[in-house]
Amino acid sequence: MSEEMCLIVFIYRVWIKSLLWLGGEFTSNMTLYLLSKVMGRNQRRQESR
Repeated sequence: MSEEMCLIVFIYRVWIKSLLWLGGEFTSNMTLYLLSKVMGRNQRRQESR
């Protein structure tokens, strides 16, 4: 498994747990925040090439 796949699986597990612990609204906000951070990082990486 690639490093990114491991990270995705890890985030997915944490996301499921936080969904059960904290309820949907907080989790969906966190998901959007994390996604925007990850997408921003990927875009920066592509631009620097």
